[in-house]
Amino acid sequence: MRKFVGGARLAPVIGLAAATAVGLAMEAQASGFQLKEQSAEGLGNAFAGSTAKAQDLSTIFFNPAGMTALSGHQGQATTSYIIPRAEFEADSATFAGTGTGLDGTALPGARSQDDAIDDAMIPAAYAMYDVSDDWKIGLAVNVPFGLVTDYSDNWVGRYHALKSDLRTIAIQPSVAHKVNDWLSVGGGLVVQHAEAELTKAVDFGTIGAGFGIPGLTPGLNDGKTKVTGEDFSVGYTLGIMLQPLETTRVGLSYRSGITHELDGDVEFTGVPGPLANLFPNSGGRAELNLPATASLGLYHEVNDQLALMGEVAWTEWSVFKELSVFRQGAATPLSRTVENWDDTWFFSAGATYEPTDKLKLQLGVAHDQSPVPDATRTPRVPDADRTWVALGAGYEFMPGWEANLAYTHIWVDEARIDLDNEGTNPPHEHRVSGKYESAIDIISAQVRVKF
Repeated sequence: MRKFVGGARLAPVIGLAAATAVGLAMEAQASGFQLKEQSAEGLGNAFAGSTAKAQDLSTIFFNPAGMTALSGHQGQATTSYIIPRAEFEADSATFAGTGTGLDGTALPGARSQDDAIDDAMIPAAYAMYDVSDDWKIGLAVNVPFGLVTDYSDNWVGRYHALKSDLRTIAIQPSVAHKVNDWLSVGGGLVVQHAEAELTKAVDFGTIGAGFGIPGLTPGLNDGKTKVTGEDFSVGYTLGIMLQPLETTRVGLSYRSGITHELDGDVEFTGVPGPLANLFPNSGGRAELNLPATASLGLYHEVNDQLALMGEVAWTEWSVFKELSVFRQGAATPLSRTVENWDDTWFFSAGATYEPTDKLKLQLGVAHDQSPVPDATRTPRVPDADRTWVALGAGYEFMPGWEANLAYTHIWVDEARIDLDNEGTNPPHEHRVSGKYESAIDIISAQVRVKF
């Protein structure tokens, strides 16, 4: 397989990369809310071999030890445009106390929400300084986790979720060392900022009726609650690269979990006067446990034109047990949602064919497990298992400059929700059940420059 050569200046690339990473909005849904879209070159193979192949600077994110397979100072900017579709059909949606339909829209088979997920841009940016043949220093700026779902104000599940917005940005300085001809090691710190906003409707009509307050009617006196918070926290990443043969690489990497203590505010709007003292605005806090990941990758060059690769990745989603919001200083949660997510596996396989020294063509397939159990699935993350098919191409359009373009289609299994959850939800959140039918398209592009 060909080497990447050429000439340019690194400083402008670092500036472009940083501007790209912080300047684009992130709104996307992934398996759970983990985002793999860190490289167009990697997407072309459905991220098969990303821990081992070290074909671009995204190896800093996936396995920092892979930097030793690259030479020369380099910079890279990537953007992925994600086009998700999620349609919800309600089987039933009723008031808990009366059993009557919410807004009269919850007849069997009625379509309640055509699409709750917006199109999105996800950026990634990288730079590497080539100290010597044996030492490399890298910097990655990524969005490793994120989620935005945004429902209309009158949808039948509004008392469970309206907007769910989680955004992270991680800055990862890393170093890699080539120990000998067959072993390289690498690692880095992950400095991560997380910001969240959660909103939902509050049925003050039902709450007021429970207190015997006249003039308050279930479903006709809605207000809204909004919880916001942010936090900085630190984790780490470690990687090993083995090269038993000149044509074969094996990569193993680990990325630590990170716990964020989100501090912010709890706000209520539309509160009827008689209930105002019960729903004051205040400071709020919530704990967000983000999972550790471990990956094993294989990359093998069959000949000068064809390479095969595979990837197995594990994500420790079982740390995400509940989502609880507290008022500042309170020991009892203001709201609590049971999650009890499961650990997951991601499997992918891919191939790259290079008909010329400047052009490469890519193919990949993957199976991505969802961490969300059927019993605790909510509209905030209406996730299910998914299957990927990916295509990609790379072209060295001038010495030292390479561009990549990739496309992926993801089929998402049907996802059902039952928001009664056997009576564990507060009565004023009411009962909603139904199914989501979803699919995702991804288009990703990047430019890499070396000098």
